[in-house]
Amino acid sequence: DGIGRMLTGTQAIISMQAAEPGIDLAVRADKHLAWAKARTMGDLFIALVEEKLGSDMFRLDSPRDGSLRGGHVALAHPQGYPIMKALIEAGVIGDFRAPDTLRFGFSPLYLRYTDVADAVDILADIMARGVWRDERFQAKDAVT
Repeated sequence: DGIGRMLTGTQAIISMQAAEPGIDLAVRADKHLAWAKARTMGDLFIALVEEKLGSDMFRLDSPRDGSLRGGHVALAHPQGYPIMKALIEAGVIGDFRAPDTLRFGFSPLYLRYTDVADAVDILADIMARGVWRDERFQAKDAVT
């Protein structure tokens, strides 16, 4: 019942029309350059997480080798769900996979290397200040 049932399903025709220019750009992009940038961004993310947070706070659940990893990096932490919710509130969009995985995607066509560095700074701040412990991040939502 209610408008909530409209939260999933086929994308509206008008929004698909608005997405067309971005899709056209993506089709024209050099896939080899895009793939290389996605790998490099993932490598940078891993290196910065280890530099700023140490290698013990999060477990790397993705292959370290970028050629095996794709455009995503998965980090595991026992409190992954509230940490991801805190990240999303702070503007770092990732997703959570049960039981403990924070998943970050690096879309090379619109993300910059500085965005990757900023995301790690925000993660480090959330962890240093314990922001994720706040009650509002503990409640389980339908999706992250």
